[in-house]
Amino acid sequence: MVKVFLSSKANDIFLELKQSKHKVDQSIYKSIKEKIEIIKQNPKIGESIKKRFIPNEYLEKYGITILFKLRLANYWRLLYTINNNNDIEIIVFIIDVLDHKKYDNLFNFK
Repeated sequence: MVKVFLSSKANDIFLELKQSKHKVDQSIYKSIKEKIEIIKQNPKIGESIKKRFIPNEYLEKYGITILFKLRLANYWRLLYTINNNNDIEIIVFIIDVLDHKKYDNLFNFK
């Protein structure tokens, strides 16, 4: 069984997109919903980010050791981690949902 939770930051962005009347925001919102369903079926579907590239703020705030990314509509990204403490339940924690520019800044891409 896979359970998916959103950080407060990711949840705020998710709700903001949901409530928006803009078509682009709605497409991103729908993309997030679709990716959550895909993650429930296959938690490791995302592209694994090497540990040395995981942003320090995520390491410090969440104490994660693994980070995955999924591409969303309009060049947005969904970043998540997996916590598998037992054989019965897998916890997926969505850390962030961000646009391409914020993603590039977070990972120091030019």
